[in-house]
Amino acid sequence: MIRNYLITTIRNLTRQKLYSSLNIIGLAIGLAAFTFIFIWINDEKSYDQFHSKKDRIYRIASHVITPSEEFTQAVTSAVMGPELELTFPEVLNSVRFDYNDAIVKRDDVSFLEENILLTDPSFFKVFDFRLLQGDVEKALSEPYQIVLSESMARKYFGKENPLNKTIRLNLYDPEGNGVDYLVTGVIENCPTNVHFTYDMLASFSTYTQLEGVRLDGIYGWSNNGFYTYIEVDENTDVGNLRSKIAGFVDEKVNSQLTDFNLRFEFILQPLKDIYLNSDLRYEFGRTGNAQSLKLFGTIGIFILILAGINYVNLATALASKRATDVGVRKVIGARKSQLIGQYLTESAIIALIAGIFALVIMFLTQEWFYKLTWKPYLSILNLKVILSVLGNSLILGLISGVLPSFVLSKAPSGVSLKGYWKSGSGGVTLRRGLIIFQFSIALILVVGVWVVNSQMDFIESKDLGYNKDNLIYLRVNGNEEVKEHFESFKKEVLGSCNFSSMARSRTSIIGGLSNSWVKTVNNTGEMVESSMYRIRSDEEFISTYEMKLIAGRNFSDLSNKDSAAFIVNEAAVKTLGWDTPESAIGKPFEQYEIQGEVIGVVENFHYNSLAQPIDAVALHKDLSNFSGITVRYRNVDFGNAIDGLEEIWKTHFPNSIFDARYLQHSLEEQYRSEKQFDLLFRSFTMVCLVIACVGLFGLVTFSSQQRLKEISIRKILGSSLTGIVWLLTRDFMKMVVASFLVAFPVAWVLMKDWLDGFVFKVSLNAWVFIGSGLSVLLIALFTSGFQSLRAALANPVKSLRSE
Repeated sequence: MIRNYLITTIRNLTRQKLYSSLNIIGLAIGLAAFTFIFIWINDEKSYDQFHSKKDRIYRIASHVITPSEEFTQAVTSAVMGPELELTFPEVLNSVRFDYNDAIVKRDDVSFLEENILLTDPSFFKVFDFRLLQGDVEKALSEPYQIVLSESMARKYFGKENPLNKTIRLNLYDPEGNGVDYLVTGVIENCPTNVHFTYDMLASFSTYTQLEGVRLDGIYGWSNNGFYTYIEVDENTDVGNLRSKIAGFVDEKVNSQLTDFNLRFEFILQPLKDIYLNSDLRYEFGRTGNAQSLKLFGTIGIFILILAGINYVNLATALASKRATDVGVRKVIGARKSQLIGQYLTESAIIALIAGIFALVIMFLTQEWFYKLTWKPYLSILNLKVILSVLGNSLILGLISGVLPSFVLSKAPSGVSLKGYWKSGSGGVTLRRGLIIFQFSIALILVVGVWVVNSQMDFIESKDLGYNKDNLIYLRVNGNEEVKEHFESFKKEVLGSCNFSSMARSRTSIIGGLSNSWVKTVNNTGEMVESSMYRIRSDEEFISTYEMKLIAGRNFSDLSNKDSAAFIVNEAAVKTLGWDTPESAIGKPFEQYEIQGEVIGVVENFHYNSLAQPIDAVALHKDLSNFSGITVRYRNVDFGNAIDGLEEIWKTHFPNSIFDARYLQHSLEEQYRSEKQFDLLFRSFTMVCLVIACVGLFGLVTFSSQQRLKEISIRKILGSSLTGIVWLLTRDFMKMVVASFLVAFPVAWVLMKDWLDGFVFKVSLNAWVFIGSGLSVLLIALFTSGFQSLRAALANPVKSLRSE
């Protein structure tokens, strides 16, 4: 019986080559896209899941409450973890992280390394990272000890055993010339699916060696620049622990901050949820988005459904062509179950063939997938994926084949032996409903692409409050040589016609700023206190970035003047209760124990992504220390500007690493997640459109073939070419237009919700929906019109010859 099923299936596939090909193409594209989506989703969901204690590890985040604002940040004080460990028996271990970059040197080889974590010895107790060499109890127990990843050990020591050797880091070095760190271990390379990364682990106790560092009293609690994780006992009631921590913090911390009108609340974030469900100030790095996973998971399922709908539509439409086959089988005694078995077998075989083609598509497009997701380490065609594709194809084929098999098996044998049978109005209604559903999904996604694309264009063209073009940011990386000879370097750079200005600062303007507490008075003379971002820079900073000063003046270029002066942005004027920018001038101002006054107000500028509001910022002139140099170039392209800067750099700083970044590239990196979302969304929307159009093409082709004699008679009687094309396409166009009524309300709700994630955004207007609708309508019209035109141009004599 199975053999007969297979022979019949092969015969039908070869007899209906076009429709079989359309079915296989649609299913293959759908299966490949679905599999790609879920490979990406599974990787995103795997972050931090490999730790054996993941259910008992929590990150402490702090919620800061002031009279003027509230915000939540991923960092806390360095004393938080140890204090909780000492106070609450439920807390078994605590781990702190201090994230750094530094110049690392061994012998004559030096590099800038970015993923250096200062951490506690308990790191190895809490997390499941394998120490390949060294003693977990002693590896990070003393100041100036360091553990290297496998790749770093090879980079600096080659085949040598690095244990008990030293490397020099410009990190927490009191002298500023670098200090030797003792290598006490080698750890496995950091896995790709963790929310923080490391290349080197240094002992946290190194931080305490710095002069002026205090981890006791209110000073220790108010220094919030560290990441804190705790491991709790497996029987811990986390809700109860939260309440106890809140009481502890009120007694220990908040009671001492009442004079500052400042209050802290602390949040326990489960480790396993951080990557997908956390987007706080000062996150370790880029995080994922659980809502995006749900969205793309839904798209993946819809793609599979659309592919199945194509099969159902074509199979039920072709039922009349197989009427004779059904009639003969019934006459010679075939039971209904045997007919159903035959057509389900046929459906499964088509789906398995499509599964094989899907694997071929995945192999040919895997490089595209890597670039799209920035995940080149993922394995695309392993045994698990292959079995999954074939298994899904079989399931999809059987599900899609159920309805056509029942429709065919119900054909009356007497009628079907005549060679013609219609499945009734129910079948037509079903096909129309499925087409409307297909194009509704496609249209929702096209609206989404339009909106996402508009938002990305808005981001790229948005006035950031400064001129982002032609800026190069040079990182100093704590190098004393650069600080000592900066003036001679500046003089030579600005002496070149290719460079127009240069500024020093303690931070980059891209990616967020540090904050501290400020004190001032409002317009009525009342004391006002608030947390505020800060930028420490020189007098050239505002002019180099071409910011707009709207009140007061800039810092003076006289070295001893304005050392206690501040310039604030418009958001600070509003936050601090000043009526106008002009009224801010002359107000007393204290930040980070520096007392002075406000001398200027600058127009708001963006230092975070457009998803974040512009909060209050204070600029302070500080020439004592700087970590970055910004240079504005002109008259040359970026490559020549970099080359010219590097040549001058090496002349003045022969022992310092040249670390230059185009500011525009840093801005693009800031929106990496949004760009990835945009690319994924566009790509899989295109897949949905292709699948929908493949199905529409097949149905129009079938309809045209069924009506060839009618078309021929109409042509002989004088019908025009456009009239015949419209006759064949109008019903399908009506269905596409009907899909607008379903798609537009859903698309409006979904895209409004997505845009609400941005503070600065485009508006949803009617043109978005009109443009999207016309685009889909034209694509559908081209798809159906092309095949209709072929039918209309056919020779009527050939069609009528058999009559």
